[in-house]
This record gives sequence, structure tokens and C-alpha cells, in this order.
Amino acid sequence: MNEAPPTSTPGTGKECVNPCRTVPYEATSESERGVIAAFQALETASHAADVANWGTHVAEEFILVSSNSDRTFSKAERLEGLRKATFGGVSPTELVSARLFDFGGVVVMRSQQRPVNGAPLQITRVWVNRGGTWVSTLSYQTSIQGAGR
Repeated sequence: MNEAPPTSTPGTGKECVNPCRTVPYEATSESERGVIAAFQALETASHAADVANWGTHVAEEFILVSSNSDRTFSKAERLEGLRKATFGGVSPTELVSARLFDFGGVVVMRSQQRPVNGAPLQITRVWVNRGGTWVSTLSYQTSIQGAGR
């Protein structure tokens, strides 16, 4: 039996603890601490539909790809989606686990996350350090079909 794909439901009414304030990951380097802080800030901005702040955590060339969609989304398209959110931002997508791979000024973050609705997600993000600020350049989200909740 296939579960419904993850949805981006309004964030109002659901407090964002994980991943906004805490995550089940212990950073082991300065780069990892920077990426985790940027990830939490990005998730907090998404939850609050804080367009101005969200845009500071993603690179101009940012691309979002999802196994639940037949198209990609640019930074401008994601910002427009947040602007149009009627009841707030997206519901928090709880971080279940993460692994970070540090390549100097680039960190690849692989995580499993649990949306409020739908199948769990495997998300791969590429973070780049630009002038001391970690920004997301790529987010690839894969729905994990058949995974129990």
C-alpha cells in the first residue's frame, strides 16, 4: 500500500520544536555547526513564511527537486510560494536523523525527515560557505514509500 506523498500544509497551529529549536544531531566540527544553524534558520523561516529571512539561507542558484513533483523549483519560485501562503508557512518536517559530509567549503547533508502527512523523506542538501555564511544550493527530496510511521 502506497502512502500519500508529503504535503506542505500551513504551519499555523503546529509548534516547530524539531527542527526549528532542536535537532537529534551532534555537530562535530565548526562547518557542521554552521550548517546545522543555517538549516534550523531555514526551517524556522519556512515554518513562519518569513520570506525575507528564508532568502538569506539559500543561494541564488538554489534548486529544489522532489520525487513527488515533475518539475524543479528555483529560489524565486520557492519564495513566491512562501509569499502566497495564506495561513502561514509549511508545517515542520521533523528531523529523524542526519549525516553530514564536509568537503571544506561544501557540506553535503543527508537526512531522514518526517512530515506531518505522507511518507517519510530522504533529503539530500548541498550547503556552500559563501563569505562565512552557509547557504543551501540544492535540496533533493525523495519520498520513502512503504516506510511505516
